Amino acid sequence: MLNTGAHVSDTAPAVRFPLAGRAVLGTATAEGRSWLRDTYGLSDTELGIIALALEAEFGGERPTVGDALTRIPGATRSDFRVQGPLLAERLLVLVQDPGAIRPPLVAHRLALDDQIVDVLLGESGLDRRLSGCCTLTAASPRSWDAVPLAEARRVALLDTVRAAWPYRPLVLHFHGPADSGRGTTARALAAELGAPLLTLYDLPTPDTMARALREATLQGALLYVTAPGPPLTGLPAHPGIVILSGAVPWTAPPGAPTLGVHEVSFTRPGYEVRHRVWTARLSEAGLDPAHARELAARFTFGPGQIAAAVAAVAASDPGVVVRDGLFAAARAQTGHGLGALARRTEPTRTWDDLVLPDDALAQLEELCDHVIHQRKVWQEWGFAERIGYGRGTTALFSGPPGTGKTLAAEVVAARLGLDLYTVELSRMLSKYVGETEKNLERIFTEAAGTDAVLLFDEADALFGKRSEVRDAHDRYANIQISYLLQRMERYEGVALLATNLRQHLDPAFTRRLTFLIDFPLPGEEERRGLWERALPPRTPREEGLDLSEFARAYQLSGGGIRNIALRAAFLAAAAGRPVGAGDLRAAAAREHQKMGLVLPGGTG
Repeated sequence: MLNTGAHVSDTAPAVRFPLAGRAVLGTATAEGRSWLRDTYGLSDTELGIIALALEAEFGGERPTVGDALTRIPGATRSDFRVQGPLLAERLLVLVQDPGAIRPPLVAHRLALDDQIVDVLLGESGLDRRLSGCCTLTAASPRSWDAVPLAEARRVALLDTVRAAWPYRPLVLHFHGPADSGRGTTARALAAELGAPLLTLYDLPTPDTMARALREATLQGALLYVTAPGPPLTGLPAHPGIVILSGAVPWTAPPGAPTLGVHEVSFTRPGYEVRHRVWTARLSEAGLDPAHARELAARFTFGPGQIAAAVAAVAASDPGVVVRDGLFAAARAQTGHGLGALARRTEPTRTWDDLVLPDDALAQLEELCDHVIHQRKVWQEWGFAERIGYGRGTTALFSGPPGTGKTLAAEVVAARLGLDLYTVELSRMLSKYVGETEKNLERIFTEAAGTDAVLLFDEADALFGKRSEVRDAHDRYANIQISYLLQRMERYEGVALLATNLRQHLDPAFTRRLTFLIDFPLPGEEERRGLWERALPPRTPREEGLDLSEFARAYQLSGGGIRNIALRAAFLAAAAGRPVGAGDLRAAAAREHQKMGLVLPGGTG
C-alpha cells in the first residue's frame, strides 16, 4: 500500500490542466497525486506536466516539451532543467526520436518513469526494475529478543530508531563479521516499527539506488542495503531510515555527501546472547525452549544459523525427537568450509560400542564433562579470570592400530551432539619450510566457527620424524609439533590427536594436552566382548560356535577382529551357510597373512 503518511493534505488545491490532462490525471488515485505533490514539493505546473506525460500510457505518442510549454499553464523551459524536481528526482526523462541528431529541447519527448506511472494508477507492488536485486518483506511479528546485542545497546538502538521514524532522516551503519546478526537486527527493527523491510542485495548503480530510496518512501519501508559501497547520492534527502551494512566500520568515500551515520557494531555473539536468541527462535516456532541453554553452550554460530536450524526442525517430521532434531539441524549449519579440508562423520556410535579398560573409559567420560561444563567452570566459577589460555579440550589417543582410537573419537562426538572432522596429518605435511604450518592454520581457521570435534589422525607422520635433536630436520620436526600443539591449545573446541608412537613425543609437549588416554591391545576378556560385537545379532551362527576359543587363540586388536568377522561372513554367505568356526579360522589366516604375522600354533 502507498505510504501517504499523516502529513498528506486531504484537500489539495485544484490544478488547472488542459482538458486531456484533467481526464487522464483523474484516472490516477488521490493517494498517488497527493504523494507526488508532498514528497517532491511539486508545483501545480509540474503536476500538470506529469498529467500530460501520463496521456501516453493510454495510447498515442508521447508529448514533447513543446507540447507541455504550449498546453500547461505556467510551464517554462526551466521546468525541464536537470536540477529541477522533474528530472533530478527521475520522475520523468526526456527522450529523443530515433534518428534525431541533437534535437532542440522542445523536440524531446516526455517519458514518465515506470514507477511513477504505477503510483499514479494505484499499482503498489515492487518496482519491476528492482525485482532482480531487491526483496520487499511485509511487516511480520518478530521477537526483539532475537537481536544479538547486549540489552543496553538494544534499548539505545530502538530508542534512536523510534525517535526518527517515520519522517526524520536516519542513516545507520551495521558492521561486523558474517552471521553476527546484522540482517536479523534490521528485520527485527522493521517488525518493531510495524513497517516492511526493503532489502537491496546487489551493489546498485546510482539509478538503482535512487529507485530503491523512492520505493522505500512509497512503501513506508526501512531500506536495508547489504552490498558494500553503495552510491550515497540521495541519502541526505531521504525522509526515512536507511541501514547500510558491511564487514568493517564506516568510512565515507572521497566526495561523498555528508551523512550523520550512526555506527552499530556486531561481533560473534557470546553465550548469553546465543541463549536468548535460541530461546526467542524456539518460542516463535512453537517449540519448547528447554534445550536453548545446551544448544547455546555447544554451538557458537550466530543468529542467522540459529534461525535456519530452528526453521528446519519446525518443518520436519513431528515424530522426530525435538532434541535430536535440533542438534542435527544445528550440526548441518556448520563445517561447510572445513569439509574441503577434512573428512566429516556424523557420529552414530555409542559407549556400548567401546571395549576399553575402565581407566580409558573414565577418562573419555571426563573429557566429555570438560566440554559440557566448560561455561560453568570458565565463566560462572571465574577460572577464565585466572587462566588466559587453553580453554578448549585437547587429548592424545595413543595405542596400536585398531585399538579403538577413531571409534572413541566418534563416541565422544556423538555424546556431545557434534560432528566429527578427521584431518589426515600426512596430507598436511610439506617438505617446504613453513608450508606445514600454513596448512594447519587453514584447518584451525575454518574450524573456529564450525563447532565440531577435530581428530588429527595419522599423527605418526609428524611424531615419527622426531627423536632427539641431532640436525636441522629434527629441529624442523619439533617446530611443526610445537606449532600443532600451540594451535590445539588456542582452539576453543575439542581437538584430538591419534598416534601409535606416544614414546616419540617429548614430555614437554604432552604437558600441554588436557588428556593422555592409552588404548592398549585388548586382553582375553576384552577380546571375547569384541568377538561378540563383531558378529551382529542378525548374523546366522553355526550351532555351538564358541567365540571364547578365538578370543584365547588370536591376540588381535578390535580392528583385526572386525576384519576377520566380516571376511568370515562373506565366506559363509558365498557357501550358503551360517558363519562357523571354519569360516572364522580361514578369515583369521588371511588377516594374519595380510598383517605379516605368523598364525598361533594349532589354529591354522
